[in-house]
Amino acid sequence: MADFEATGDELHTLVRLGKKRPMPFAFCPSRGGDDESLFASHRKKPPEMIAKAARKASGQTKVCYGTFTVEAKLMTLVLVKELPSIAKKLKKHLRNERLPMNVKIVDVMGNELEADIEDLPEDDVLEGGDDEDDANDAVEDVAEEETLQDEPDEDLPDPKVLARQLKDLQPGIMALQGDAGEKLSAALAGTVGLLKAGDLARAESTINAIARAYERQSKPEQAAPPPPPPPNPEAMAAAQRLTKLRGHIGLLDDPAKEKLTAALGLVAKQIGGGDVARATQAMDAIEQAIAKAKAINPEADQNAEAHAGNEAPQAPPENPEAARKWEELVLRLEPVVLATIKAGKGDINAIKLKFFSMQDQAAAGKHEAALAQGPALAEMIRTAQAATQTQAETAIPADVVQFVQSRLSWINTRSQLRAEIEKLKSAMDSTLSGIEGMEEAMAETGKLFTYLDALDSRLENTLEELVKSPDGPERQALKTKARQIITEYSAELDGDFFRDVDGDNGFASVKVRGPAIAALEKVSAALAA
Repeated sequence: MADFEATGDELHTLVRLGKKRPMPFAFCPSRGGDDESLFASHRKKPPEMIAKAARKASGQTKVCYGTFTVEAKLMTLVLVKELPSIAKKLKKHLRNERLPMNVKIVDVMGNELEADIEDLPEDDVLEGGDDEDDANDAVEDVAEEETLQDEPDEDLPDPKVLARQLKDLQPGIMALQGDAGEKLSAALAGTVGLLKAGDLARAESTINAIARAYERQSKPEQAAPPPPPPPNPEAMAAAQRLTKLRGHIGLLDDPAKEKLTAALGLVAKQIGGGDVARATQAMDAIEQAIAKAKAINPEADQNAEAHAGNEAPQAPPENPEAARKWEELVLRLEPVVLATIKAGKGDINAIKLKFFSMQDQAAAGKHEAALAQGPALAEMIRTAQAATQTQAETAIPADVVQFVQSRLSWINTRSQLRAEIEKLKSAMDSTLSGIEGMEEAMAETGKLFTYLDALDSRLENTLEELVKSPDGPERQALKTKARQIITEYSAELDGDFFRDVDGDNGFASVKVRGPAIAALEKVSAALAA
């Protein structure tokens, strides 16, 4: 058995002691389906020492630790080092050890983090044994004191560093109002006592826990978004019209595209807010602008009215079956064309002209002719997708292409990170929604996105300035600035949240830290070239 690992009768004894006083513990949850979790405890050793031994024995990187108490059939764990979804896993582990118990997890301030509680049958598994436990405890106390006198302190934190951390935390905590401020102030005072007593390991863990609790309290609460208005036929029709306009705008060239896209964003807000009348007026104006933009460039579209959304009457189809096939094809084809144009690779103008021509023929009822051009358009799209550079990249100097590419990679990665966090949030909401009393926890899931706030737009903006700058001192200064930003981002990615989220977070398999580090390494390589 590993040092401090508690199983069988020894675990039962330690849990019974938890009915009389807080007991230190560490828990390494199992990664697989089988319960290979490790629960460790000791009568006197501090939680940090137990956690270090448990992590080494289990071979796992994730461990939570703190103290536990027991009342009736409820084990309450006060976590100094937190991990998500521990209550369910620990409850399963205890059940396998013939200890059917409910589990509640709280932080050092007493705030409930999670719980797994149900009606359990009455049994006497924790009854009795008190006299024997007291005797054993006394023997353990004597042996422990003798051992501690012989053991040198190892890896103790610097008390000056801890004192400085306390001093930095004090102004913010003293400014907090209400119950949270009182609890954190009391915890801060208790930590001062730990420092004076020389209990540096426990002082360090408590300071870290206070800092995390203060960070949660000091961030402004995110108000829940208002419920969407109930759907109505007018709003549905307006939304469909908006989608159609967005597709037509995607086929335009700048500068009209950028302005019209921004206008559509306002229309979407108007529809979402229930102001369908104003949204309709705005879309009328947008349709006129689309028609005007296409009239200025007639080779891009010979039938502006048809593509502006204010369609003229279409000719009846020559072949109803061909018309049906065209409708099926265009539903699959339009998103691909728009995505190809957005990527900017290949002969974009030729792709636009070909697609417009097919739409014009279909509008004239010549669906067979439109379908006949499909293979040629598909070949254009395949060629564009195989291109290694966008049209914009081919027009920029070769010595900054790597900066453009790494910048686009970072921008795409930031979008991917938000998508992965959204995936995690959805999984958490889905799981918590089925558990009674989890309403407050569900309200907290929206705060997951705040972890991405530090990975802001500064790097992409700096790289954009770098691309525009000539080779020389100005570019070198921007390179230095970019490297400093990467260092800040890397430090953020080394935090507890990012180190834990990609692994066994207990809700959904996501990829956040890995892609972010890979994208930053790509930028670093470009800066070093």
